[in-house]
Amino acid sequence: MVTVTSNFSGHKNINLLLKAVKQYQEKYDENFNLLIIGGDRKANRIGIIRNYIKKEGIKNVTITGLMNKKDVNSNLIKCKLFISTSLLESFSLTQFEALNCNIPIILSDIPIFREVCGNFNIYFNPNNPENIADKIHDVFENYEYYYNLIPKIRKYASKFTWENHAKKLIEIF
Repeated sequence: MVTVTSNFSGHKNINLLLKAVKQYQEKYDENFNLLIIGGDRKANRIGIIRNYIKKEGIKNVTITGLMNKKDVNSNLIKCKLFISTSLLESFSLTQFEALNCNIPIILSDIPIFREVCGNFNIYFNPNNPENIADKIHDVFENYEYYYNLIPKIRKYASKFTWENHAKKLIEIF
């Protein structure tokens, strides 16, 4: 099962992820499962996403709705891959949640994700559903390799602490 933690704001790119899931199911594995952890306080957005899933005939998609941090982690642990198709982020913590649950991650090729995870991660074109589907397949075909990247990503990302941030601010001032 693959998971994403997200709301349904446009920049989170959930529609494109769903297109990629449909392509993955058609090309590689019709039993592929997607778990969307989260949702939106605006019920109409969830309804729009659910209608899209039904209209497009995308199978095996579960939307949990909003949940607390403990439940997020207990769901993440059950998954084999975390994905973020976001087009824009300031500083996202979701990839750290997945890494802490020992889940390989694949991310949109946007600057903030490259800054936080360096070159130790697999990135995809967030505007190309076929590229996303192929990267998911690549991870499953080479799962041990990507699983073994988790400690390298953690080490690289460990520089992003409040303490380091505070030291840099003090240097600036």
